[in-house]
Amino acid sequence: MKLSSCLLSALVSLSTYVSASGTSDVADLSTKSTEEFNKFIEEHPLVLAKFFAPWCGHCKRLAPEYEIAATELKDQNIALVEVDCEQNQALCAEHKIQGYPTLYVFKSLDSKSQYQGGRTAEDIVKYMKKELLPSSTKVTEENLEEFKSQGPVSVIGFTNDKESNATFTAVSDALHHEYNVGFSNDAEFAKSLGVSSFPALVVLSDFLDTPSVYDAESAGEDFDFNQDNLALAVIRASIAPAGEIAPETFRAYMTSKLPLGYIFYTTPEERETYEKAILSFAKEVKDKLSIGLIDASKFGSHAGNLNLEENFPAFSIHDMEKNRKFPLLDKEFSIENVIEFVKDFVAGKVEPNLKSDPVPESQDGPVYTVVGLNYNEIVFDDDKDVLLEIYAPWCGHCKQLAPTYEELGALYFNNDEFKDKVVVAKVDHPSNEIDIQIEGYPTIMLFPAGKKDEPITYKGARNLEALNDFIRDNGAHKIDGIAASKKAAPKAKKAKKSKRSKKAGKKAKKEAKKAENTNDEL
Repeated sequence: MKLSSCLLSALVSLSTYVSASGTSDVADLSTKSTEEFNKFIEEHPLVLAKFFAPWCGHCKRLAPEYEIAATELKDQNIALVEVDCEQNQALCAEHKIQGYPTLYVFKSLDSKSQYQGGRTAEDIVKYMKKELLPSSTKVTEENLEEFKSQGPVSVIGFTNDKESNATFTAVSDALHHEYNVGFSNDAEFAKSLGVSSFPALVVLSDFLDTPSVYDAESAGEDFDFNQDNLALAVIRASIAPAGEIAPETFRAYMTSKLPLGYIFYTTPEERETYEKAILSFAKEVKDKLSIGLIDASKFGSHAGNLNLEENFPAFSIHDMEKNRKFPLLDKEFSIENVIEFVKDFVAGKVEPNLKSDPVPESQDGPVYTVVGLNYNEIVFDDDKDVLLEIYAPWCGHCKQLAPTYEELGALYFNNDEFKDKVVVAKVDHPSNEIDIQIEGYPTIMLFPAGKKDEPITYKGARNLEALNDFIRDNGAHKIDGIAASKKAAPKAKKAKKSKRSKKAGKKAKKEAKKAENTNDEL
């Protein structure tokens, strides 16, 4: 049988990227340039790319499953590739890789979506085979009910130009594994669903009384028909008011970027009572925050993360974007008090409950101690470059870094010229809440003077020279602590010698005076 020229080209291309051993069906692109990576994507109709680090435990567990999936999918003309981010930092930075492993599905250079499936070979194969199918279907008034019956959440994109059509295609590629996705350009059909203008997005769900519409009228001046906004609109509309907070639903709550109100219940009877009592109100405020119910018998320990005691029933709001907690503490738990509390929260009348160690009475050491209560005061001092280590007391890597970090702080703290320009600081993260989301300890970030809203995460070696260079190259004051320290050393030596001479002179005078007094006494 004769292979098509396209398929033959893809197979030949794939054969040039196999591992050195020649036994892997995963193409290793770790040493390839951006241009070579892009060329590979262009030559293959469907690619799953794994960005990983060799030291990452999750990556090591995924590796054999990924190999099995690659072997099973190669006859489907689906290429599985990998990029070692330790070897190719530039390519990983270009794709904004923040954690490992990160997997992306490419249908072209313009069609890229994050892989959201499981991490077994079976999961990967099933997910990627579905990627071969159309990500959306045409919806009409006539087939609408049949379309809706295919899942609890249905999404319809209404587009009438090339640009909006391309945008919605990218959205459907990203979402069709989780949602029922369709498209239409019928203006009358759109109007019947509440759409006022094109382009638009409509979400229909089993738990919403009316369609959720995202168009120029509903979004107002914030309207922008781009992939991020559309995906966010779908996620928010798909969250059930007074739904269950559980592992399988938590990702949607997190990615919605809305605060989440937790109602902790202890029995099925409590849950039913609370759901009925809060449902109507939860629908009213669903665009401001989500309200969900969580089983305290399974997830009661999570109360501590929300600054609550494990005393149930209970309620707390978590603003995950700002990492701020708002527990209901000053009144006893009741749905009436929860509703009143949420109204005050939406109105901006509730202050966050901040977990913090006591503020140190003084900062006498070379490394400043940051706690929750002085975080803004120290880190957001706009006149200073502030390097912040976010650590945990039990972290072995943090303990190894400690002496080097102290030495780094001393470069600036012991220099009268620089101590008011550069601050080296640390914060015990488990004990102090701050507005930073991190992935592990230690996390080191530089907050440059004048650019506090643009912190830079340190990714380099944890030695004195590398950390010093990071501050010098990225700080607003461009101070080289090591160079300044070396320059100051001869002066300090000379000053020390002069000090010894003066001290010797004073001692001689004192001895002479003593002798004089002694003589007087004699």
